[in-house]
Amino acid sequence: MNNKYYFLVGFNFTYGRSIVLDKKEMERRNKTIDNNRDKPFTNLSLISFDEFNEVIIANNRKDKGNFVIKAESMKKAYQIANIIRSFFSLVYDYSPVEYDLFFLQEMNNIPDKSWTDRDLRNEIKEVAGIKEECDLIRIIDGYEINDFDFNEIISFLKIVFSNDSIRRSIENWYESISMVGILNSCYGNLDNYLNERPNIVDWLLEKRYLECKLKYDTAFLTAFKGIEIFFNKVNIKKRNIDFIIKKSQFSKVFKPSTKYKCTYLTSKPKECEIQSIICKFLDQRNVVAAHGNLKPPDMYQIKEDDVFEIQYFLKKLILDAYRYLETKSS
Repeated sequence: MNNKYYFLVGFNFTYGRSIVLDKKEMERRNKTIDNNRDKPFTNLSLISFDEFNEVIIANNRKDKGNFVIKAESMKKAYQIANIIRSFFSLVYDYSPVEYDLFFLQEMNNIPDKSWTDRDLRNEIKEVAGIKEECDLIRIIDGYEINDFDFNEIISFLKIVFSNDSIRRSIENWYESISMVGILNSCYGNLDNYLNERPNIVDWLLEKRYLECKLKYDTAFLTAFKGIEIFFNKVNIKKRNIDFIIKKSQFSKVFKPSTKYKCTYLTSKPKECEIQSIICKFLDQRNVVAAHGNLKPPDMYQIKEDDVFEIQYFLKKLILDAYRYLETKSS
């Protein structure tokens, strides 16, 4: 099988000495960095799923690095890439990265320690057909991330890659927050939302709703589909919410009566059972988003609070399930 290599655009990270690795691995990595600090490329295998699929850190000069994915197919490369870029938003609350280029650039060869910047640019340019020098610089420079925990992303990749329900629900979550999300909103984060939201007047919320209605509906639908994927149920109905939660692969983590603390829905009790919040989301999906209701009742209108809430709920499902599988595998 002929592997291809995919350069993940948008992630250029600084991995300094503050990241958490076991002592033996830390000493080995620091020695590698010190020995190659002023040399061209030195590659470091981050995780190998099997002989055909691997995540490699390339271009680690002066504590800098980019992700390169070795994959048996383009489809598999995108599956891995979506896990990586979602990881930083899920775990570290980084805003989704916007691209006007393909976020995976295909190469015939893996970057070698003898390569210079020009070699890398030529390799990407040859395959991708990119002509503008500024595009090449953006591909190589990427989106800087500081001092994340290698152990965390290795564990995350290993668990999520092997679980289709979590992997596919993460893709929906990421796509939803890329359209409308708290991280790329005027609030920027949850703390700012909680501080500023009570002071926003109704007419401004209504204006935002009218400006962004289609985007809100689409982001909401995408997140709801992520919930369906998570519970492995294509078409959730009210009468089977209790059943699908009980029969889920994560039934030891979530029960219909499991409490969920509402964070964004100001009109909703602060704590409710997960089956009741799914039921509310289902009503909004059916009445408004899925069928293009032009005059939905006010109680069902999907506004920013509703979009943020369903995204937050899906994020909690994903992270709680991941932590459960992580504990189970340790």
